[in-house]
Amino acid sequence: MWSNIMVKSPALAPMTAARDDPFAVAAEPSRISRQFGLPLLLTWIARSRERRAVADLAESGRLLRDVGLMPAQALREAAKPFWRS
Repeated sequence: MWSNIMVKSPALAPMTAARDDPFAVAAEPSRISRQFGLPLLLTWIARSRERRAVADLAESGRLLRDVGLMPAQALREAAKPFWRS
């Protein structure tokens, strides 16, 4: 009786599918990777581009001083890895 209820329940369908085929659920992207994967990747790409631009600006100190930064500060920021904020 309970097995019929579990199979018919849409909320429990992935659990019953996992019992039949253990790779069925594992092949689907997890909610966590969908929620954080792409936004995190895009953030890292943006940081990388921004840090390369700051490194280019560090060569010309006049532009940095216009925005209130010293070349040493810009180089320190540009040297950070893209995953570190």
